[in-house]
Amino acid sequence: MFGVLLLFFANNTFSQVLKVDAGVSFSAMESNASNILTDPYRDFNINLGLNYITHKYFHLSSQIGYLTRGGSNDMSIDNSGTNNIKLVSRISCIHINTTIRVKYSFKKLTPYIGIGPKIDFPIESKYSPNIEFSDTDVYNLSLMQIKNYLPGIKYEAGIEYNHESFSYGLNVFILRDFESINKLKNYPLKNQISAINFSVGYAF
Repeated sequence: MFGVLLLFFANNTFSQVLKVDAGVSFSAMESNASNILTDPYRDFNINLGLNYITHKYFHLSSQIGYLTRGGSNDMSIDNSGTNNIKLVSRISCIHINTTIRVKYSFKKLTPYIGIGPKIDFPIESKYSPNIEFSDTDVYNLSLMQIKNYLPGIKYEAGIEYNHESFSYGLNVFILRDFESINKLKNYPLKNQISAINFSVGYAF
């Protein structure tokens, strides 16, 4: 047992990397109830993160940040099919995740893949433009009844360039919720999210 522990500590460094990353996210609704808001919605996300428990072949990465998600589509306002407006649903969230990243370094370049749990805490949900929907429109009501927290999983892949104490990276990730994002059980609504981010980090 002592030999195993010694081998573990010998292959790990406890330096940490503080990172900031930001980029563009793409999201769209998935629902059996309607095809509304199933077109991609583009917005931004920004995160503050920390890489820690660094091994030659893996490390842990935790982040907290701000993420917008939703969906969009063209909607006719007079049923003519020609007089359309762009309908957008925008859900603003506090985003938290922790992933384990498996990596392999080639001199100063380090590609990696990662997976881990995530949770989003919606802080605002709104339409643009501001359209008044009927109270009997269950699907549109379901968009306004977003759950208080949205647990799920994060898949990611990326590459980092390391120069002295600094690192610069490109990261692509996908977020999947475990359950429907709305509170109406008879009208489940899912939201798929992907993003591409750039990062800057400092090791200390």
